[in-house]
Amino acid sequence: MAGGYGRTEIWALAHRASIGAGLPPKMATEAARATLWLRARGIEACDPLMSLLFQHDEQGAHCADPAQPGDSGDTVWHCPLRCGTVLRDRGPAALPPQLNRLALPVLLLPALAETALGPVAITWAGGRAWTDGDGIACDAPPGMADVTIAPTGAIAARPDRPAPEPEPDQMILAALAIYAARAGADRAESA
Repeated sequence: MAGGYGRTEIWALAHRASIGAGLPPKMATEAARATLWLRARGIEACDPLMSLLFQHDEQGAHCADPAQPGDSGDTVWHCPLRCGTVLRDRGPAALPPQLNRLALPVLLLPALAETALGPVAITWAGGRAWTDGDGIACDAPPGMADVTIAPTGAIAARPDRPAPEPEPDQMILAALAIYAARAGADRAESA
């Protein structure tokens, strides 16, 4: 446990930090769900979440709707949490098989795992991540990449025991707590 942060505390911190960064409640829930799902499989997700929240804070107005074809210019980007909510709400057919400028693709894996009908992979130049719904394998994920999402073969044999949950960096937790405090401040101002 990271300085008093168990699963419940990590979920709450991820959710409140996402709200504090300006994400709608559905995407904040997706953020918390993705963070816990990845951590349960041995992948540290607090750092990519913090990077994504910072990107939303800085460039949120340029976040594209993945279910709407449109501009793929240099300023438009796709959020993995928004893609995840589209997958959960409308099913896999609603998400195009290619996404230009997907931020932090690793954060899309949990939604793919829960909605895909079989093993699925996200590939980008020089790497890929894939899941069969429970297990996961991931090359070092990029911060932003043009990706292809497609069915794939079975993942190689997994170890009998799941990977231990990684210890999140205390500086990342502190940064997430700053975003979470914004959510509390916004709530106090509206009261």
